[in-house]
Amino acid sequence: MPNMLRKIGSAACHFFWWTVPSSKIGRLAFWLTPLYLLLWLANREYHAGILAVLCLLDALILIVLLCFLLLRWARRHLLWSLRSKLILTYLLIGLTPVVLFLTLAGFASYVLTGQFAIHLASTRIDAVLDRM
Repeated sequence: MPNMLRKIGSAACHFFWWTVPSSKIGRLAFWLTPLYLLLWLANREYHAGILAVLCLLDALILIVLLCFLLLRWARRHLLWSLRSKLILTYLLIGLTPVVLFLTLAGFASYVLTGQFAIHLASTRIDAVLDRM
């Protein structure tokens, strides 16, 4: 019987340690998550001020760690291939001058339209003053 319990305990321990992340930050986030849940449940039950502060502190640390882990995962798993990077570079090199030229042309047409409107208004005002 003790041998069987050891086997079950060993299998459970093996499964449990298999799920624990290997990096220090991952392990810290892994252990802070149940701590946060326990603090949150205790705070709901006892409404103690120190529990709320500890729960908030744990949540803030956990959010920072999870953001860091998410960025690290995204960098590792979502890296583009060289082909995609080259296509993006060529598009940026090709599109940047076009966008800048269109912006400059739009700004110039806006200024010229304003100047033309001022010219028309001053011409009409001069015409009305000449009739008086």
